[in-house]
Amino acid sequence: GKKYTYSNSEGAVVYESFKGTIVAKQAGETHKGIVYMDPSNPKAVCNSSSTITTTPDGCKKFYIYDDSGDTYKMINDRNLGSGIQWNPSGKNASMSTAFTTAIADRTAGWDAAGSVRLISADEIAHIVGADSNDTIKWSSSLPYGTTVGTQSSWFYLDGGRNSAPTTYSDYNGWQKQYAYSTRKSNYAWLYDYTGSCTTYGCQSADSSTYSYWTSSAVWGSTDTVWYVRNYGGLNSYYANNNSGIRPVLEIPKSIIEG
Repeated sequence: GKKYTYSNSEGAVVYESFKGTIVAKQAGETHKGIVYMDPSNPKAVCNSSSTITTTPDGCKKFYIYDDSGDTYKMINDRNLGSGIQWNPSGKNASMSTAFTTAIADRTAGWDAAGSVRLISADEIAHIVGADSNDTIKWSSSLPYGTTVGTQSSWFYLDGGRNSAPTTYSDYNGWQKQYAYSTRKSNYAWLYDYTGSCTTYGCQSADSSTYSYWTSSAVWGSTDTVWYVRNYGGLNSYYANNNSGIRPVLEIPKSIIEG
């Protein structure tokens, strides 16, 4: 559609066929931009003044974390609804039907805009740089352990701001908390709206939920799955525990950009 611009403090750009709002990345931000939209109705007006809902319909706030190619990959800014088990059987070989149904129910109608899934643990690692050759070389295909480069372990999202360790558990490595209430996280957008997260450097807390699932099982384990915690870390959790759903929406750029 034909482009026109808002005159607002965000410097936002809005399109005739898409009535949401895209906000460009600002200096120092680790995401690639913000999108306000109703994924069940991309022509609905949504901006930073809109009420953000946790129901399937209504305006949402998304953070773009991958803008390569013709698609934006973006994660919702908060969990949708209460926690649910990844697999009540306790096995991590696959998500349960109940879990995939819960994702579909909480994102009903989003196929009007694009495809829905959960973020993978490897995507989290890539966003924060933990998969880089000069850091901890994190990969979900490595067995669980603490030796950098040959095993993968839990880590803080801001752990890279500490010195590079030879093991995850080095006194100043990726398993040392860096962000606190007085030293904000560079990745607060990945764990905002979780319980007590402001103690660990986030911007906004929500006591109704403390974590959310990724789509990745822990390699070599039969019962654990990677998840993102309120303290700003990627860790493992038993599949039959409750955790939140924070959807990723993959949307063609053409929908937003006309």
